[in-house]
Amino acid sequence: MTALLRRLTALLLISLLAACGFHLRGQGPNSGFAFPEAYVDGNGGVAQQLRLYLPLLPNVKLVKDATTKGVAKISIAGEATNSTVLTINSSGQATEYLTSLVVTFSAWRPDGTAIMEGQQVTLSRSYSYDPNNPIAMTGESNRLVKDMQQDASQLILRRINAVATHGQDAH
Repeated sequence: MTALLRRLTALLLISLLAACGFHLRGQGPNSGFAFPEAYVDGNGGVAQQLRLYLPLLPNVKLVKDATTKGVAKISIAGEATNSTVLTINSSGQATEYLTSLVVTFSAWRPDGTAIMEGQQVTLSRSYSYDPNNPIAMTGESNRLVKDMQQDASQLILRRINAVATHGQDAH
């Protein structure tokens, strides 16, 4: 009887989530890209993440030639990371850092008209630092920056989609 009750409860919860419009990120009706082909300009980590993520979207082809006509273009003009000390211990050693990533990007429609120009995305994450284990902390910091680059690339695509489909008011 309890197994049946658990199954019914799980089915009810799943039905409620589906009924309210809940979707996992990247699975909803607006999870694609507004254009069938795209070119990504830039050499930083965010540009690399965009190149990895765009081909995974349904019905989107990543173009590798900048001169291809009729292709949406995304340009990552700048990417900067910065770490600042948030807290220190009684010995004056840093115990918590704040790492920030600022990405400047622009996007154009396939006909060459600008969707967004000179836009910025800023992400920040804090993490604890153990002065007794600096090698592991450096690895954690690098992983944090890579995760922020991945998050920034997806945020950029969502912004481009919103403005491309709903106009500048979605901006």
